[in-house]
Amino acid sequence: MAKTVSEFGRRWDVQVPRSHVTWLVRKRHVGTPFEKIERDLNRRMGKDWPAKIKRQTIAFAQLVHLQNQQLFADVTSGNVG
Repeated sequence: MAKTVSEFGRRWDVQVPRSHVTWLVRKRHVGTPFEKIERDLNRRMGKDWPAKIKRQTIAFAQLVHLQNQQLFADVTSGNVG
């Protein structure tokens, strides 16, 4: 059985580069379409990554992006602070 870790209420294979993905996604503007982030990640992952890890990496990146968008919405609406 593959080793997993829990984050965002889900289990992720330990091979998913969560810290690196979080760093990459947070460098992008919250208004960046996720498709652009996904293309960048797919380019970085290359063809030799296992399909399962690619799928989980993209799903994780989408959750990070959504979290950033929610934080931005909260801050600009005055719900934080």
